[in-house]
Amino acid sequence: MDTRHLIDWFSFSILGDYSLSDVFPHEDNLPCVASVQPAEMIPLRRYGIAAALSPAGRIDIGSGQQGKLVTFTGGDLAALELTGVNILELIEKVVRSQYARVARIDLASDIVNAGAMADDIYAAWKNGGVKTRAGKVTRIEAQSKSGSLGVTVSIGSRSSERFVRVYDKGIQTEGKGEYGKDWLRVEVEAKGRYARSIAAAVFSHGVGPTIKTVILSYVTIGDLQWWNDLWENVGSGASILKPGRKVTESDVWLHTVALANVCEAIEGHDAIVVSQVIASLRSAGVLTD
Repeated sequence: MDTRHLIDWFSFSILGDYSLSDVFPHEDNLPCVASVQPAEMIPLRRYGIAAALSPAGRIDIGSGQQGKLVTFTGGDLAALELTGVNILELIEKVVRSQYARVARIDLASDIVNAGAMADDIYAAWKNGGVKTRAGKVTRIEAQSKSGSLGVTVSIGSRSSERFVRVYDKGIQTEGKGEYGKDWLRVEVEAKGRYARSIAAAVFSHGVGPTIKTVILSYVTIGDLQWWNDLWENVGSGASILKPGRKVTESDVWLHTVALANVCEAIEGHDAIVVSQVIASLRSAGVLTD
């Protein structure tokens, strides 16, 4: 089984009359900060003007205090990477900026050459093997004249701040994508305050650990081998801030430096660190005798 983890969507709003150069000061070499290229684009709802960014992405501009919305699809992000842009650094700048707010971030995990199917998830749900906070699990199968175009299983509601979907990516692309037909994608879409917490975790811990934590805090499947192997192969998860809380320098240090050192000490059986962690957990009421 081959796997990869990636960011498949990233959008953020720019507040009021501020601009991209306010979000990315002294970073004029970033392609996303390059001059806006006029294009015949239909603006998103509630926005008056839309334009393409060079070399990838789009910006929708509202009036007055409505601000602007910058959007990068998965393809846009891949194009930016080819020009030398570090996507994690771009996300970090947005999260830290006082002029921007993360609007949405999608994280995806691809499973290749494992025979994994979206219907595996739905069958587990029907058999009572799925535990989730979501209120519903739905299945949609696309059809063409030649047959099935793959299944999408959705966990939760698209209107909520967190939404999970699993779909037969290889079949939907009719085997013409980079991984052929044996290709399944697990994706989480995060919006609003939750998206900002997820974005902060991504630049602190990476995509794999973050999507593992997000998914497993929302849905678990007991007996599905490829599902459990997928998350086991990622290793440790990520520490995610409570939605809505401001990301500080202390948070970044805590999550990227201190937490990693504590985990390393625990794995190395450092008796002092282990005893202090246990004492703290008992004091907080998380661990009881």
